[in-house]
Amino acid sequence: MNTQALFPWFKRRFPRIWLTVLRLWLGFSVMLWAFWWGLTEGASDAYGWGAMVSLLLGLGLSVQGAKSGWTKVVWRHLPGLVVFMMLESFKGGWDVALRALAPQPQTRDYFFDYPLQLQTRWARDLWTLLVGLMPGTVAVKAAASEVEVQVLDQAMAVDASLSRLEWHLLKLEGSR
Repeated sequence: MNTQALFPWFKRRFPRIWLTVLRLWLGFSVMLWAFWWGLTEGASDAYGWGAMVSLLLGLGLSVQGAKSGWTKVVWRHLPGLVVFMMLESFKGGWDVALRALAPQPQTRDYFFDYPLQLQTRWARDLWTLLVGLMPGTVAVKAAASEVEVQVLDQAMAVDASLSRLEWHLLKLEGSR
């Protein structure tokens, strides 16, 4: 059913950005309220307060998201990024545990500059934050087109996993 044929005034009064803000507001509000419900362990006296805070915070996040380009995110690629990061975090935890249990932990750290192809600021910021969860890596200094990365050990091959993380974020931002 074509809503524009039924309601020709709809497009004039509600531009696409406001529909996106409304969709983001509802989504954020539901997620925040579910988070609130979990924090309060389902206490019935906290429903009203949680709903009010969730609606207000959700509105602020949705307006900010519409301004900064979150509306262009291809959300169907998010599960792939989540699974990738869970596997990488597990590998990172395993590596830390093995190094902690070793009698003489071997670390020969080094720094290198990683060139980023990500176009949006939020994707570059997210890449910088997620690198710290990957095995043996920490993002040290970020510029517009490259990030200085510290690697814990010279024996670790991190280039493939860093480019795979960037590939997932490129898909999420709609560049690939």
